Amino acid sequence: MKKPTLIVLLLAGLMIVQGVAEAASISTRVRILESKTYKLGKEIKQQKSENAAQSERLDQGLQEIHRLKKKVEQFMSDESKRQHKADNPQNSYSFP
Repeated sequence: MKKPTLIVLLLAGLMIVQGVAEAASISTRVRILESKTYKLGKEIKQQKSENAAQSERLDQGLQEIHRLKKKVEQFMSDESKRQHKADNPQNSYSFP
């Protein structure tokens, strides 16, 4: 074989090997990015479920607070009515 033909074949071989190496590198990068996006997607789903659970607990706590507030308001209004009845002279017993 002549020297120029050998050089051309060698350069063509190097170009092919370089193309294969670049394709493998790109494939590896894509696989890494896919794995990272899968992990992030999994974390997002987990956070979403945790946020939903916390929101549910918060709503239950707020409902409990409102229920207790209504009980306190009812108790205070009943107490003020009892106190008002006790202060009324017509309701008190008097000796003849």
